[in-house]
Amino acid sequence: MRYKFVYIFIAISCFTSILQAGTPSPITSGQMVYHSYSNYEAWDSQLYLLNLETGISSMISGSWNIDHAMNAHFSNDGTKIVFMGVPRGKHNYWAWEIYLWDFSSDEPINLTQNGERDEDPKFSHDGNSIVFKQNGDIRIMDLEGNVLKRLTDDWDNPEESMPYFLSNGGEIVYSQGAGAGSDIYKINISTGIKTPLAVEAGVQEYYSITKDDHTFLYARWMSAVNHRDQIYTGYFNGDTSQRALFNREDADCSDPYPVNDQWVVFSMNQNGNYDLVLGNLATGEIYDMHSFNLNTSKHELGACYTPFSGKEVTSIQSAQKINIQAIVEQKELMIQWTTQERPSSYSAHILNLDGQLLMTKSTNNNSTKSVVNMASFPSGIYILVVLSDEGQIVYRMKIMI
Repeated sequence: MRYKFVYIFIAISCFTSILQAGTPSPITSGQMVYHSYSNYEAWDSQLYLLNLETGISSMISGSWNIDHAMNAHFSNDGTKIVFMGVPRGKHNYWAWEIYLWDFSSDEPINLTQNGERDEDPKFSHDGNSIVFKQNGDIRIMDLEGNVLKRLTDDWDNPEESMPYFLSNGGEIVYSQGAGAGSDIYKINISTGIKTPLAVEAGVQEYYSITKDDHTFLYARWMSAVNHRDQIYTGYFNGDTSQRALFNREDADCSDPYPVNDQWVVFSMNQNGNYDLVLGNLATGEIYDMHSFNLNTSKHELGACYTPFSGKEVTSIQSAQKINIQAIVEQKELMIQWTTQERPSSYSAHILNLDGQLLMTKSTNNNSTKSVVNMASFPSGIYILVVLSDEGQIVYRMKIMI
């Protein structure tokens, strides 16, 4: 057993390498939102938005009448974020509220002015609802703050937290319990049936994030006696979880979020404070994001990624005024123009989340409707871009088949 342990340790160590300064970023498009604070108890967390194309990171929450803003999550089309914070000056944990910010507006709106402790919000894939934690239970609300579903009702006994929608829209993955008793389950929204997914005794398992139809990312202790956080890939069908190759045994690796099939953004505290880094699930390489100059002496945590950049969000908002609908049924994508304001010809382009063009379909007869057959595409999330005959982007959004 001793020799087997040494062999495994060497194999893991060899796979983990940090890309050297001067190496180009493996991700050069889209945006990340994250938070930065000096200490969780200091109530000084601020939200930042990083444009990966320009390399510019900007504080977005400084002027808001909100303290300790954190744990933001993008809507699927990249036009909104939802996050948790407290009203300015109310520094107690029963003051947590959930806020929604549309990038086209100046100020976020408070969705949960109810006197309860509201935390951990995440959008549904269709963007029409938000799952969150309220007083240690899981709730679903609409974008106006109306509670649609109470999934659990046991008031911290045990605590349910950090919920996230599965891509099927009908289930939630979440953490149950705290500390060494924290495990990961999924719950069926319709039936309330719970299924254990990661339940190792004496090991904290938490912060589960859906990666695709079949897998999720999460953080867990290395063992019951070694409490270093490590990142794992879990499986919704109950298969054995896999430890990510980029984990470091001399650091906590926490708060994972998928960027694409291979790269994950997460926080690592190898230098004492938590910094944002990118890890490659296939090779174990780590990119320390030095080229973006975003990591500071504070803790950078809770990153979330969207493939859309700021200018693409503007295009989406303009498109909504033109009233395009994109509907996917049985792997057929129907693009429907609902007003007469449309170009005489247009083209639909399907891209993967890395921005690679997979399919193009042109329509030249002033038709109000176009159907794109995606039967050959594996289930997953794709990007739809509609161009006018002049090459202008008039619609862009993520679609799921």
